[in-house]
Amino acid sequence: MRPPAAALLPFLLPCASAAAQGGGWETLYEVDGAHPGAVFGAGLALLDDIDGDGEPDLLVSAPFEDAAAGAAAGVVRILSGVDGSELRRHEGGFAGAWFGATVAAVGDLDGDGRRDYCIQRPNEDGVGAPANSGLVGAYSGATGLELWTSPGRSSWGGFGT
Repeated sequence: MRPPAAALLPFLLPCASAAAQGGGWETLYEVDGAHPGAVFGAGLALLDDIDGDGEPDLLVSAPFEDAAAGAAAGVVRILSGVDGSELRRHEGGFAGAWFGATVAAVGDLDGDGRRDYCIQRPNEDGVGAPANSGLVGAYSGATGLELWTSPGRSSWGGFGT
């Protein structure tokens, strides 16, 4: 049984043969969200080639997905641009974290020659930051390790949105 449309993210590619027939797009593959309401695909960014297959990969978030830390902890995945298989996974650290409300591909932040990425963590607070100020974490495109975090400066400010 297929999940509701909100939990399904099709990855499309323009196709010359389909365009010639009036269609214009061909579905390469579809990736299902973990459960209805996870908001799979809330954040989406195109990354450099993470797995070395010569094709760009995808950064996809599901901020309300249940994870090891609890309900709506949130999950961000890096998926193969070729077949949608999961290459890397990051999870929120507590129930209700909404980890990955937004995501972004960014430049090379750590000087290793690979583009990196950022993940918004709206319900986390940095050290000394106001309650519910949120933070943004930067991650290495090469290793997935967290490079740094930057906290918001005001309560309920939506930092990183």
